Amino acid sequence: MLPDHAGGTFEAVTQGSRATARMVADPNLTTATDGNGAGWVQQVAWGTSKSIGSTAGFDVSGWGLAGGGELATGVGNFGLGAAVLFGTDADGGTENEANSAQYELAAYWRGDWKGFQANARISGAHIAFAGERQFNGTIGREVVERTNTADWNGKLWSASGGVAYEARFGRFSLRPIAAIDYYRLSESDYTEIGGGKAFDLMVNSRNSDELAASGTIAAGLDFGGKASEDNWFRTEIEGGRRQIVGGALGATTAHFAGGADFTLTPEERTNGWVGKIRAVGGNSMFRMAGEFSAEEQQGRAAIAARVSLTFGL
Repeated sequence: MLPDHAGGTFEAVTQGSRATARMVADPNLTTATDGNGAGWVQQVAWGTSKSIGSTAGFDVSGWGLAGGGELATGVGNFGLGAAVLFGTDADGGTENEANSAQYELAAYWRGDWKGFQANARISGAHIAFAGERQFNGTIGREVVERTNTADWNGKLWSASGGVAYEARFGRFSLRPIAAIDYYRLSESDYTEIGGGKAFDLMVNSRNSDELAASGTIAAGLDFGGKASEDNWFRTEIEGGRRQIVGGALGATTAHFAGGADFTLTPEERTNGWVGKIRAVGGNSMFRMAGEFSAEEQQGRAAIAARVSLTFGL
């Protein structure tokens, strides 16, 4: 009988955006050199779950496509990107779910100066949500089935940045990384239809945000030639921790037709360990990378994967 309230929509849309943004922090992926540009495309996927606690559980999954380009200058590479991301927030104990179609634009900057690396990114996205709730029960011997639907919109804004220093020891390298990211999701109010006055809800608008800092270290190993025109291959493993330092999930306030408001307060999101494994290879004209990541969140592993291709222009 309850609407989406446990934080699944926030998890779905931010996980997708964060998966898309990770290539900006990958210093091995750009092929742009001074005065020249590079293009890129990538596919991402993600998933996580939350068990039932003081609020409902959920199962989140999604995938998306992104593309863009960047120009190398004397003060770093400046780039633009666009992404289309599709997510599902399914209730962990019922057939209820909310689907999202997310259209994101981003601008970024990154640079590498003899091992010192830095990056920054901002993005904005329009999100179209489509939800469905179901009720199946009995009153005496009568079977009662109700289904309703609702559409609403959201806006997701983000800003992120990071710094790192890579020390090389022959073909082996170590790269300590410090990063920060901020996400804010605003969702419009909506009214459910199709289930009748005793089931349809009118849900108020909702705002959620999160500010997090992370510290990790990446260890890498190179294979292949060392000249810029040579083919080469690199593997990396990265681990550390992500700490939430600000923000909160928004409470959900709703009412039935003619009824009083009630409010559902979500559980707090949690800090956790993070880990990534990736491989990248290519030459001075093109590079391809694959990455799998896992993050501890709500007592479960939030996973994501990306495949990225960059090419010189």
